[in-house]
Amino acid sequence: PNDVARVEGESNLRMAVTTGSKCYLVNYNTQAEGRPIGNKLVRQAIECCVDKKLLVDTVLYGKGSPAYSVVSENNVAYQPVEERPYDLERAKELLAEAGYPDGGFSLNIWLDTNDVWLQYAQIMQAELAKVGITLNIETMESSALTSREKSDMDHYDMSVRFINSLTGDSRFTVYNLLHSESASNKSYWKNARADQLMMEGRAILDVEESKDLYAELYGLIREEMPCLPMWFDEILVGT
Repeated sequence: PNDVARVEGESNLRMAVTTGSKCYLVNYNTQAEGRPIGNKLVRQAIECCVDKKLLVDTVLYGKGSPAYSVVSENNVAYQPVEERPYDLERAKELLAEAGYPDGGFSLNIWLDTNDVWLQYAQIMQAELAKVGITLNIETMESSALTSREKSDMDHYDMSVRFINSLTGDSRFTVYNLLHSESASNKSYWKNARADQLMMEGRAILDVEESKDLYAELYGLIREEMPCLPMWFDEILVGT
């Protein structure tokens, strides 16, 4: 995205833009029992601290769109979800309800060595500080990140990842990301009802028939917040 202005400034070049299939997100360690990140109210509060539109405008130069679901409206079986807006006062209320009225705790966020991801982690760090949460940022090679998400659960709170809906079918994308038996479930979320809905949804060929089922599933995901959707990408090609 940082090359867009340069391309657009060249009279002999043009920028081709199309909506991408990737959702960039933060995985939460939902199995961190006894730690703040294991509490869904803390996870909800974190989202209230993130101004996703500002993030897209500053880090991505406006070339993206804020995400509130892990799949975009272009996906098969998509259902709209509640948008939890940037609201620091609401974040403080949720933290107080979770037992952390002044914040007063720290969280670790791990990410691959990627400049864009580092920038948005730093924005999150600054915003979370406003509600009393210290965010410790650690970058590492992708292989190390994958290993530590599994082997260092005592220190794993959050990690930056993306999910690519290559098929354009949210029934498979959501299963891969969040089913309790999926190897790609780096939130380690386990919800028996959600698992049941995912399996039932995959078995229904008529998408319209599964509408209510997926509305319930996406509602569960928004309530439990196993991950934090941040933005959908745009594919940019200079020609």
